[in-house]
Amino acid sequence: MKKIRLILTAAAIATLALGACTAKNENARTTEDEVAATQESVPAGVIDLSGVDKDADGIYILENGLTIQPGMQCDRPVVIDFNAPWCGPCRRFAPVFEEAAKKYGDRIHFVSVNTDNVRDMMQNFGLPSGIPTVLVIRTDGTYTSRTGLGDIYPAEKFEKLIKDNTGI
Repeated sequence: MKKIRLILTAAAIATLALGACTAKNENARTTEDEVAATQESVPAGVIDLSGVDKDADGIYILENGLTIQPGMQCDRPVVIDFNAPWCGPCRRFAPVFEEAAKKYGDRIHFVSVNTDNVRDMMQNFGLPSGIPTVLVIRTDGTYTSRTGLGDIYPAEKFEKLIKDNTGI
């Protein structure tokens, strides 16, 4: 009898966990139209990276304190890599992001955001919680995003995403 209860309890917990993952994934499928609708309701501002530290590759490292919001404009396009140090796909994508920053850094701002430290920015843009996520913000404040390695890895795919969305 105890074994049956244990099995039923384990099955119930597994069902709840699976349901939570499914709901999370369904919520993560935000369309660009939904994101655009959200972005229209937020007042525009200006992205000011002047006080943000850069690493050796010229990538701005965004820590707590500065938040980029939907609708903000900038003097040049901004490409944001949402990542975490413990994320294997993020580590795999990092060299691609670094090379693009070296190649296009004179025309595009590259920003790295550790999602463990800056949690709300992805939510502000209505992005799924999966990482790596790349957000490309055009100078007029409109943007596009990609989650996972499928559209951003290898380097050729990432460069195509940049070129298609920034006009460089």
